[in-house]
Amino acid sequence: MHSAPWPTLLVVTHDPLVSGQVRRTVRIRDGRTSTETLRTPDGTDAEEYTVLGRTGRLRLPTRLRGTLRTARPGPA
Repeated sequence: MHSAPWPTLLVVTHDPLVSGQVRRTVRIRDGRTSTETLRTPDGTDAEEYTVLGRTGRLRLPTRLRGTLRTARPGPA
């Protein structure tokens, strides 16, 4: 939420050009929060954070799991 005394505006979009215009972007994937992007007030820099599940695990997409080399196979 915004720290100023005026109302917070919530924008819902699928357009990355629109989401790139706001200071904070929360992405939702499969009904759950997946990433959060925080931009500087002037919009020149941004940091993206991955949101972990309740158990502290990171869920990788199936297409990516097949490309990784792991010490032991994990659950599919």
